[in-house]
Amino acid sequence: MSAADDGQESDATLLEQISLRNEDAFEVLYDRYNGLIYSLSLQILDDPGLAEENTLDAFNQLWQRARDYHPAKAAVKTWLVCITRNRAIDVLRRRSSRLDCNPALWVDGVLDKLPDHRNPESETVQLDISLKVRAVLRLLPEEQQIVLFLAYFKGFSHRQIAEQLRLPLGTVKGRIRMAMLTLREKFAESF
Repeated sequence: MSAADDGQESDATLLEQISLRNEDAFEVLYDRYNGLIYSLSLQILDDPGLAEENTLDAFNQLWQRARDYHPAKAAVKTWLVCITRNRAIDVLRRRSSRLDCNPALWVDGVLDKLPDHRNPESETVQLDISLKVRAVLRLLPEEQQIVLFLAYFKGFSHRQIAEQLRLPLGTVKGRIRMAMLTLREKFAESF
């Protein structure tokens, strides 16, 4: 059994080993996060086949770009989630998918569908964070929830949101900015 199989290594250590083309480390990281990445892909793409393909593409990109990872910029999980989200958004843009403007889906359902870590300590931390995220999102006015959902979870540009909601572009940008300022302020108080 290799050192990567003992389940005790940090994500950053595993990614360092992956950058050296250690397949065992890749397997451990894949097993650790494939459920999360698939769930996120499925939530964004709303198609199991595309979600599966996006999951594989995200892990392939992680394998190819492991040397580009900088621990000071983000946690491995965060980096992988960003890769996944960006790839899924690219798929949506290519397919010109229709927008879903239901902010309640985002606030009440999305975070519940993402699997927690298998580690009880991480699970508790993730649950605490997700509860705080949902609580803060519920504090936002509905019009801010909608634009955040469309921009950050569905990946649509400000212009696309403005067209879909039939709002001036400046209004969309203003709502997103105000929502982000509120979120930043509330998270600073919470943590």
